[in-house]
Amino acid sequence: MEPRIQYARTGDGVNIAYGVFGEGMPLLYSPSAHGIGVHYYSYLSYSRRSVDQLTAAGFQAVRYDGRGTGSSDRTPTEFSLETDVLDLEAVADRLGFERFTLVGHFAGAQAAIAYATRWPERVSHLVLRDPWASGSDMYKMFPGNRVLFAMRPFAEQQWDLVSITIAAVGFGLADSDISKEYAAAIRSGITPATWVAHSEASDEIDITDLLEAVSVPTLVVLDTALPGRPPNAIGEWGAPVKKIAAAIPDARLISTGDLGAAVSDFVRGSQTPAAAAARSPGGLQTILFTDVEGSTAFTERLGDAAARAVLREHERITR
Repeated sequence: MEPRIQYARTGDGVNIAYGVFGEGMPLLYSPSAHGIGVHYYSYLSYSRRSVDQLTAAGFQAVRYDGRGTGSSDRTPTEFSLETDVLDLEAVADRLGFERFTLVGHFAGAQAAIAYATRWPERVSHLVLRDPWASGSDMYKMFPGNRVLFAMRPFAEQQWDLVSITIAAVGFGLADSDISKEYAAAIRSGITPATWVAHSEASDEIDITDLLEAVSVPTLVVLDTALPGRPPNAIGEWGAPVKKIAAAIPDARLISTGDLGAAVSDFVRGSQTPAAAAARSPGGLQTILFTDVEGSTAFTERLGDAAARAVLREHERITR
């Protein structure tokens, strides 16, 4: 079902498109790659799955397109952390949510973190899905972005090729159908010029210094269901994610393929840091990070499906 598009107006006069899915606890889901959000729902099965997981878990999920993308105003050509926060703020205010769960995905995690540090009284829970703090972290998580960086001068002339390459960087080459979906979503959701401007702005955003200021309960998620992501992602692609989890006070880190279940467990079962301290039997608490040694080798030996089964058992034992 196509989402019903509604609009919120930012403080600087930009109309931001959003869609509301399901009923239940309020949850605001920021745009992800390239500033696109609700537009992905119509084109990308991977995006629909995460929204459907959240609604099935009892959330009213709201997705929106950032300025310059999707069904939002396409005229803006300047992008920054401040404009991203303005877009988020406009949708939150338009919906009238007093307190809500805020999900930040990929680059959208930067605006979510900034918003949560400025208005912690409005964010009941912060969920960061495959986040990065800076442009350099983005290149570590997706090394193929260095190829896209080199292709920026040719985006206007070779948009089909560039969009296919964006899809290959995001989802790999193993699943051609999902890559075709993503390339189509990119072509219809953002112009070449806007993609270049948005990418250049993203290079300059770094919210590392804000991480220690996050005071709301935070869950950091490494998505094991991302198409094209190997089972050993937690060890090889997860460094920026783990760095964020370690820097945010009392943050939890999990790897999972079911966003809805993870967020539901976190929101329904979480306790505030103050409450946790009150219940703690002593002043020393231990945080355990685990990994699977030699995961690349055994993935090649066992194959993706069997390796994922091993990783799931590893997660079950260590939780």
